[in-house]
This record gives sequence, C-alpha cells and structure tokens, in this order.
Amino acid sequence: MKVNWSERAENELSQNLAYLAKMWNAQVAGKFLTKLVSKINSIKSNPNQFPSYDSTRNIRKCLIRKQISVYYTFDESEIYILSVFNNKQTPEKLKF
Repeated sequence: MKVNWSERAENELSQNLAYLAKMWNAQVAGKFLTKLVSKINSIKSNPNQFPSYDSTRNIRKCLIRKQISVYYTFDESEIYILSVFNNKQTPEKLKF
C-alpha cells in the first residue's frame, strides 16, 4: 500500500522531531523515527489492526509512544496519515 502524508501530519512530525532533538538529542529523535516507521509498516500490512477513532470517517489511531499517536484512514490502495498528534495537547486541537 502507498502511504500519503497530509501537510498537517508532515508539519507535526517535523515539530515533534525538532522538539525531541532539542530537549534530548538527535539519537532520541532517531529512535522515535525508527519506531514510527515500524508502526507505519504495521499499518501497511494490516490497517484494521489499530482501534477506530471515528468509525463514520474510518479514522484509526495508532499509539507510537504514550506521548504521540498517528491518526490515519485508508482505502484499498492507500493509507492517508492525517496527524502525528502530541497527546499532551488538548483533544480540541485534534480536528480533521
């Protein structure tokens, strides 16, 4: 399956990586990125394995670390990454 990232998700990923590198170090940011890629590969192999966040729009939530979740949707051929959300934010910021 092909993976497409929304502009929002790309921006959030960049912000999260920059934060990790600044507050800890580049190695921590790299480990996070490795875990994210692993989870994306899991999503690609079985998109239904993670819990539904919004069943009417087929949005699912994949927990990357306790602080970060990926929200995505999919069809027969593509996965759409909607958000790389920092779970410490207020849920009101999570609008699609």
